[in-house]
Amino acid sequence: MSSNIKVKKICEYCGNEFEARTTVTRYCSHVCNRRAYKALQRGKKVEVAVAQTAIVRNKPLLDVKEKAVLSVKEAALLMGLRRQVINEMINSGRLPATNFGVRKTRIKREDLDALFSGPDDFVPLAQLVKKENTDRPLERDECYTIVEVLDKYDVSPSTLQKMITANNVRKQKDGRNILVPKAVIDSLLDGFEQGENTYPREIRPLDPVACYTIGEAEKLLGLSPSAVYYGIMRRGIQKQLVGNHTYVLRSDIDKWASELNERIAPDERYSIDEIAKILGRSRTAVEKILKDHAIEKIKEKNRVYVLKRDVEHLQTKL
Repeated sequence: MSSNIKVKKICEYCGNEFEARTTVTRYCSHVCNRRAYKALQRGKKVEVAVAQTAIVRNKPLLDVKEKAVLSVKEAALLMGLRRQVINEMINSGRLPATNFGVRKTRIKREDLDALFSGPDDFVPLAQLVKKENTDRPLERDECYTIVEVLDKYDVSPSTLQKMITANNVRKQKDGRNILVPKAVIDSLLDGFEQGENTYPREIRPLDPVACYTIGEAEKLLGLSPSAVYYGIMRRGIQKQLVGNHTYVLRSDIDKWASELNERIAPDERYSIDEIAKILGRSRTAVEKILKDHAIEKIKEKNRVYVLKRDVEHLQTKL
């Protein structure tokens, strides 16, 4: 049955005015009707995709909420803070935690919840740290120097520095030495093997006259800069920056050079090509492997060699 009704309406899709024959007509034509329907379906699909993304994004947080014991990273996620802030709260004593080794600090969920039921007049962490550093300086007998830590534990300088920074270990300058608390360092390095030197040497200023520069040491040893750097670290050779040059003791470098000369007989070394055949790798891959594992390379008459024992040790790692 046809209708004689004519109503002026605005199309909900294109916005144009049209004459509708019913009071419930929403669109001016079938084209606008179809386009509006497709737009509605696209909107529904977008809403589903957004909801799925939110579920995936919030899943780690939901999993953390169900745990009774959390890592520092999980505690930071749950609290909406950075890991550094959580570490600062642990080191200041505001948040109880148990350390089971390097990067194995665990926090009870109930201790996190207890933070919100504490006294209202709490002092900000920055003020606590500042007050502690001002009121109570570190005592020498309760501290290690950095050199003492390196000598006591089998840890590289870079690893030690990263651990000190990551755990916000308090440091204090004492002349030419940097002091760190013994109790904190012993706790952090509990899983590291201890060295033989329990009472290590102190850092003494070097006399440039009795030293080589790093460049001179590289030429004398016939080693690459990276090999010299890692060799200095492994051997515990003291170095010191004076002006624009870094100096190392002549006696230490001469001893190192004599050891190299004694042990590089032709039947005790491999060339890069020989190593490539042994490992089944290209020269480029071998060069990268030697660099990654800090293997000393010996330069002799425009040729590069590596000790057989270093290659054999390398084979056990690959």
